[in-house]
Amino acid sequence: MNHGALKLGLAALIVLAGSAPAGADETKPKPKPAAAKAKPRPVKAKPQADLVELNSADKALLMTLPGITGAYADKIIAGRPYNSKADLVSHQIIPADLYPGLHALVIVHPKGVKP
Repeated sequence: MNHGALKLGLAALIVLAGSAPAGADETKPKPKPAAAKAKPRPVKAKPQADLVELNSADKALLMTLPGITGAYADKIIAGRPYNSKADLVSHQIIPADLYPGLHALVIVHPKGVKP
């Protein structure tokens, strides 16, 4: 019996046993790149001409804003004039969780200041 051939055969078996079967990497799910993770999309600011001016907008226009119901529109109108759009929350006109969806869509021209 040739021991050299036997050792060579065993070495070949050990190498083959340690490797992955053909096509194995095709079945593994590939990790997603870090950049592909879903991120919340921020509300883009509209051009200033398209923003809703809180000190002058009528009820119908205010109600086109996300989350603004007729009751909130009435409170916004009753709370005028505003010095900043953050006054909606600080004066308890709208809840704080509603403000992030509005701040990029509205503008305030304080009393006596014209655009």
